[in-house]
Amino acid sequence: MVAKPAITGIAELRGKVIGATLGGFGELFVERMLEAGGLTRAEVTLINTDSNLVPDQLRAGVIDAGQAWEPYVSRVVQAGGRVLYTSRETPGLIIDTLQFRASVLRERPEDVRAFLRAIVRAVEHWRAHPEEDNAIIAQALAIPLDEVQPLGLKLLSLADNRRAFDRNDPTSLYQSARAYADFYIRTASLARLPDLDALIDPAFLPAE
Repeated sequence: MVAKPAITGIAELRGKVIGATLGGFGELFVERMLEAGGLTRAEVTLINTDSNLVPDQLRAGVIDAGQAWEPYVSRVVQAGGRVLYTSRETPGLIIDTLQFRASVLRERPEDVRAFLRAIVRAVEHWRAHPEEDNAIIAQALAIPLDEVQPLGLKLLSLADNRRAFDRNDPTSLYQSARAYADFYIRTASLARLPDLDALIDPAFLPAE
């Protein structure tokens, strides 16, 4: 969450306009932030917006704060704005996942396992050789080398992935999925809680 320079804390958002991607993770993230700051939704005005619009909307006074990701966070800070709250305060809430069709899991399980092994090895290699791998990425994507930066992102190791599939870990996929399911039920996007065990399967994680 980024804000105008004059806003130095979450409590100062009372009565302000906040821009966020509503109907999904952005809205849930804002709710968690407001709760952490002792505010309720009724004490702010939420409007739907996209991350790429936040820097200009802050500058134009359309919003007082906005939910954004990189590179737009850095643009706000460079223009004098400030970061009020980040996903570090809500571990496990904002995640990127890979999904496979059930038919692929049934018919090509070894291909899925090989794919996941390749991802894990790529992350491990990048962590050990970031300069070498950044150069490869820049060349493959035809972008400047200085644009290859995982700003605000955490690439998960195999150990991180195992924790994500640990039902007892408070930052696990199960906990995150339940939080989103509850949110979608509350906002009438879902009628009932889905079968999380049918959606989340740790069996395909590499053994090592």
